[in-house]
Amino acid sequence: MQHEHSSVFPSIFSIIHWADEHSSYILSNVLFTSKVAFCGGLVAIVIAVSLSSTCSLFPRVLLLVKGLSVVTQTLPIIAVAPILIVIFGQGFLIQVLISALIAFFPLLFTTSNAVSLKYNQTSELVRALALSSKKKFRYITIPGVQLGVAEGITTTATLCIVGAIIGEFVSPNESGIGAAMLRAMKAYNFEALFAWFLAAMFIGLLAYLISFFISKYLLYLVYTKCE
Repeated sequence: MQHEHSSVFPSIFSIIHWADEHSSYILSNVLFTSKVAFCGGLVAIVIAVSLSSTCSLFPRVLLLVKGLSVVTQTLPIIAVAPILIVIFGQGFLIQVLISALIAFFPLLFTTSNAVSLKYNQTSELVRALALSSKKKFRYITIPGVQLGVAEGITTTATLCIVGAIIGEFVSPNESGIGAAMLRAMKAYNFEALFAWFLAAMFIGLLAYLISFFISKYLLYLVYTKCE
C-alpha cells in the first residue's frame, strides 16, 4: 500500500525533474490553452458588453437578460458540450466556445446589474435634466458597463482558463493542457499529471493578476470621469 501511495502522489522533486525535461513541451501547451482562453474571454466580453449596452435602453429586457443569466448557471456545461460538438464539430472553435460560454453569463450578470444600478441611482437626475437617449447612453450606460466589466473581469479571466481546459477535455486536440492531462492519465504518468495541474494553476494565477490590474485601471477611468 505504501508503494501505491507514493506512485499516485509523486514527490515534488520528481515533478520538477519531469517538468524540467519537458519544459518546451509544457510551454507550447500552456501557450495553446492561453490562446483558447484569451479568444474565449474576448468573445464573452464583447457579447456581454454589447447585450448589456443594448438592453439598457429597454429596462424590462435588461431584467429578463439578468434572469436568464442566473438560470443558465444551473445548467452544467458538460450537458451542453455534446450539442455544441454536433453543431460546430470538434477542434479549436468548440474549445473557444466552451471557454466563452462558461465566462459569458457571470460577466453578463455583473455588467447588466451595474448598468441597472447606475440607472436607478441617476433616475431622478435623468428626469430632471430630460436627457436624450444618446446622452443617457453616453453618461450612464457606458460608465455602468465599464464598472460591470471592472467588477467581473477577474472572475471572467479565471473562468476562461477553466473553460479552455474543459473544452480541451471535451474536444481533445493535439495541444493544450486539458489534452495533455488526458494523455497523462491514460499513461498513468502521475508526475506529468501533477505538472500539468501546476501549469494550469500558474496560468490561472497569471490571468487573475493581469485582469486585476485591468480592473483597477477601468475603475480609475470610471471614477475620474465622475469627478
